[in-house]
Amino acid sequence: MPLTDLNHFLVLTKDIEQSPRFYVQALGMREAPRPWAPFPGCWLAIGEHVCVHLAQANDDPEMLRYFDHTPGASLKG
Repeated sequence: MPLTDLNHFLVLTKDIEQSPRFYVQALGMREAPRPWAPFPGCWLAIGEHVCVHLAQANDDPEMLRYFDHTPGASLKG
């Protein structure tokens, strides 16, 4: 059964190429247009509402600062 509602989550993932597939195939979401950001990512929607933001978890200092992590901090996921 697909989801009918979910509200605004950020998920850091180690595999930005494969992760959207789970949300689309298992949860019935769809990929949505994403504005520019300084790191790879994907937005997922239910109907017309963007609900989940996926971002590539890595040790890039710019990405860590964007998410308010200390450079050198480990991102797990």
